Amino acid sequence: MEKTMRAVRCHRFALVEEEEDVEKGVQKDHQRQRKSFKSRSVPLRLRDCLTLDTVPLPNEYYFNNRHDDETKSESSESNNTKVLIRTEYAGIQYPDALQAQGLYQVKPALPYIPGMDVVGVVVKVIHPSSGQANNYNGNSNSNNNNMILLRPGDRVLATMLESGGTGGMSQFVVVPLKFVYKLPENIITSSSSSSSLAAAAAAFANVGRNYFAAYHSLVEVGRINIRTNNDNDSNNDNNIKKQKQKIVLVTGASGGVGMATIELAKAMGCTVIAGVGSTDKRNGPNSVGADAVFCYGRSKNERRDFRKQVLQFCHTTTTSVGVDLVVDVVMGDLFEEALIGCVKPLGTIALVGFAAGQRKIRPGLLLVKEVRVAGSIWGRIANEATEQQGENNKYRTMVETILGYFANGKINPRVDRIVPLSKFIDAFEVFEVNKGKGNTVV
Repeated sequence: MEKTMRAVRCHRFALVEEEEDVEKGVQKDHQRQRKSFKSRSVPLRLRDCLTLDTVPLPNEYYFNNRHDDETKSESSESNNTKVLIRTEYAGIQYPDALQAQGLYQVKPALPYIPGMDVVGVVVKVIHPSSGQANNYNGNSNSNNNNMILLRPGDRVLATMLESGGTGGMSQFVVVPLKFVYKLPENIITSSSSSSSLAAAAAAFANVGRNYFAAYHSLVEVGRINIRTNNDNDSNNDNNIKKQKQKIVLVTGASGGVGMATIELAKAMGCTVIAGVGSTDKRNGPNSVGADAVFCYGRSKNERRDFRKQVLQFCHTTTTSVGVDLVVDVVMGDLFEEALIGCVKPLGTIALVGFAAGQRKIRPGLLLVKEVRVAGSIWGRIANEATEQQGENNKYRTMVETILGYFANGKINPRVDRIVPLSKFIDAFEVFEVNKGKGNTVV
């Protein structure tokens, strides 16, 4: 039996390297070593750091009918069921390239396997107390969308949260059940003219990186109401009419999170303004339904003109004095020179990333403008999730809402770039040179 698999691994960070600081410990003469990083004197390219390797299969691959650990309690079993998945597609986005460069807020231990989102086929479902690998015979508390049972052969999307958002770029992955969701076949078959279900499923290989981040910024931070799936409901129509006055501004709008934010905000009934760094990036936001696309460029004058365009659009479209919510993945000088001035009083800026670098935030400016600023990291609600359903399971609500929008056609599945595994480095290099657009999948 084959005991190895292929996986992409990062062996060193491209732009930083480890150094060791020696600090005196609490006890006399005791020393401990703490890892820190410094910029490389000679930066490396990502192709010098990432390789396609042969690695051992996960232990769970060999589980059959028995498991040596018979001591776990029944209560622990309910939240420790694992799913072994044969990976078909792994999503790659800007954070994956940043992480391999050593510039991301999380630096995994080297070597590590990149990739947070995967789409693949269930090989087996493993229950912890028995170690049995078979169908998931969950009860009414199952956290699998609408209690749909998982069986070998089911096509699913999974998020590698348990391993810190890494591990997806390998032929097999093991994921907690609560982070695995079955893709309804009507989504897959209706999303592609190809006869290959696997190819159609590729569109979902960046749901976590893109749509979860967008949803959390809109709903949890921005307090945008979720539009229900029943278009014939009169109460829902009234809510939508009220929410159409909500204006959302999205920066980095041609990227993965940016385009996903546009799609979700439109599905929720909002008016959406897309901001891009150059005019050649307008097509992406337009293709997914942005109501207006403006360019903030690279100079102070361009950023000021951008602010004026946004405010003029708000005034002529809804008579609003500014946007209700900014979903910002850029920051840099754009944040103070344009974005704060685009927000109406008591509006919100959701910080998702810092593609143009971090800047100090002046509290006095926020005070005068009456602007709220909040960080937006969806991983918290995922880590709080369990396999049980309930009103407080925000992660489940998020996933099922997003899949619902795909299922009812409010969002059309799309793949902007598919890269074969043998050329995986091409996917990373797109983001290394800041040319990434939309949904990139390996």
